[in-house]
Amino acid sequence: MLGLVLGAVYVPCAGPVLAAIAVAGATGHIGAGTIVLAVGFALGTGVSLLIFALAGRAVAERVQAFRRRQRGIRIASGIAVVGLALALTFNAAVAVQRVIPDYTTALSHEVEKLGTVGPAKGSTAPTQLRDCVDDSLHTEPDGVRDCGPAPAFQQVTQWLNTPGEQPAALDGKVTVVDFWTFDCINCRHVIPHLHDWYERHQAQGLQLISVHTPEYSFERDIPSVEKAAAKLGVTYPIAIDNDYATWSAWGVEACPAVFAIDKSGTVRYIATGEGNYDETEQIIASLLQEQR
Repeated sequence: MLGLVLGAVYVPCAGPVLAAIAVAGATGHIGAGTIVLAVGFALGTGVSLLIFALAGRAVAERVQAFRRRQRGIRIASGIAVVGLALALTFNAAVAVQRVIPDYTTALSHEVEKLGTVGPAKGSTAPTQLRDCVDDSLHTEPDGVRDCGPAPAFQQVTQWLNTPGEQPAALDGKVTVVDFWTFDCINCRHVIPHLHDWYERHQAQGLQLISVHTPEYSFERDIPSVEKAAAKLGVTYPIAIDNDYATWSAWGVEACPAVFAIDKSGTVRYIATGEGNYDETEQIIASLLQEQR
């Protein structure tokens, strides 16, 4: 039912249904539920597009004004399609989305709640951490809490932005760990806030580490990740998580996901999706205060 409902609408990153299907495929955990979800989504999409196509044709046949201006409308439509293709080619859509960065925050967060009903399949995270991740999807963040020790960065394909590609470490510092993937617009919206937090709190000892977990196959290409990171200004360490090992170890269910970790290595706060930026920064500041 969820697949059919969300198949008739479109949300950022193609919605949690496609994300769930992609994650299941990447981690090898494809069961009857995933297949039913995928088929339901396809049917929902197909039915909605068929309705639009039939309705459009019916309107065109009945509207006399359309018949008189049919050639001009077709030319204008062709120009619009070419213009859209050029805009996509030169990333004009991304530029517009950055100008109005949080326009889908509320919708995205509500849909993520609908699309996630429990810990991610294949999760190897401790129960305490999984519960915190699940709460970050279904309830508004409510201050610091003890979510247990931060797991290790497991089976990392490659490290970027580290000396000699050596693994990054928490090193007893307050650390923000950001799970993202470069073609996710919601993830891109979070990055400027990460930059702001680092700029304001670097002197107090804040460090950033990101985990790039691909949603689509082309996001597994490391040179493409490097290019996107350079364009987005991601200069802090990036763990390439092409095998979803770190994603599973941390119990992540959706991206972007931001984890705030204190100096002892304990996860104290989790924010999934966009929004709650002011509260997240307040949490970071309080953890830095504890560090002194």
